[in-house]
Amino acid sequence: MSGWWRVNRWWLVVLPIALVAMLAASSYRLKTMWWDSGYHHEIASAGVGRWAHVDESYATFTQRIHHRYRVRADGLSTTDSIPQDSGDLPVPAGVTAYLVHLSFEAATDQDMAYCEVMLVGSDGTVYGGNVDDQINQSDLCLPVAEPDPETGITPTDVPRGRTWTVDPIVLAPSSARIRAVRVTYGKPRYVTLAVDPAASS
Repeated sequence: MSGWWRVNRWWLVVLPIALVAMLAASSYRLKTMWWDSGYHHEIASAGVGRWAHVDESYATFTQRIHHRYRVRADGLSTTDSIPQDSGDLPVPAGVTAYLVHLSFEAATDQDMAYCEVMLVGSDGTVYGGNVDDQINQSDLCLPVAEPDPETGITPTDVPRGRTWTVDPIVLAPSSARIRAVRVTYGKPRYVTLAVDPAASS
């Protein structure tokens, strides 16, 4: 055995093990920093006016989540103002405020809170999608309770039936041509619901 091989023989044994460990660490970082930080996994889809059937199960740090529901995009309309607690705000110039009309069906004990609703343009650009919504909407996929007529207070715990509709607002540039709605309960999973592009032109 030459001098170089004798000096480095132990490093040659360790090197494959180190490479495997490095690749495992890199794949973990790829999953947590890329896969889990974006929308990469379409779990269901539906054509214009059709129901998407969702049956997903996944684990968080504290529990296992199981979502089973149906959702349908009933179309888009626009509004000239954005409702706020302190009064309606005008829609900024060059921006369109879309009312996204969605129908849901789920068991009454199914937790449907904390979803995100987004619009997808014909070029693939995604608009909206923050749980902490920029125009102070909350629980975008749950029905909104009417305030008590005597006190004016809106109840926070809203009972619902198996079917309901919602109309969250999503802002997009007026030049965007919207082709789909996305509904998600957490990255990287999402549902795609096609809409008629003519409705946003």
